Amino acid sequence: MFNKATQINAFYLDKTGEYYGDVTTYILSAKNLYYLLGILNSKMFYFAHNAFYVGGGIDGEITLFTLEKFPIPKIDPKNKKLADKITACVNKILESKSQGNDTNDLENQIDDLVFELYDLDSTDIKTINGEWLYYNACGILQVYFL
Repeated sequence: MFNKATQINAFYLDKTGEYYGDVTTYILSAKNLYYLLGILNSKMFYFAHNAFYVGGGIDGEITLFTLEKFPIPKIDPKNKKLADKITACVNKILESKSQGNDTNDLENQIDDLVFELYDLDSTDIKTINGEWLYYNACGILQVYFL
């Protein structure tokens, strides 16, 4: 699930039914939900969404239209190992968060895996990480794995 009226990158997985949304909340379903969650909460998604897919409406708003247009690689034999690693990291994050543990290292691992999945070069990665540091310094951006 995600709230479209937000300026933070926050896609949630609610396995217990504890959370509910208002009229600005969407619920996603997918065959590979953990894989999708890893990509959507990554630095790369946040950067690309804000650089290429935002326009009109609330600044930074994630709409279903822009989400549908975002290229999520389908899992195939070529990228299955990366997809499995992203899924495993998401599982570890969810487990760690449930125990109140810090997950920054795991979140950074997912970012690195997503960079590799999208075949980004070092210049692209530096650009994204530079933007990320700017957003974090301004206190605007946080990644949420609940």
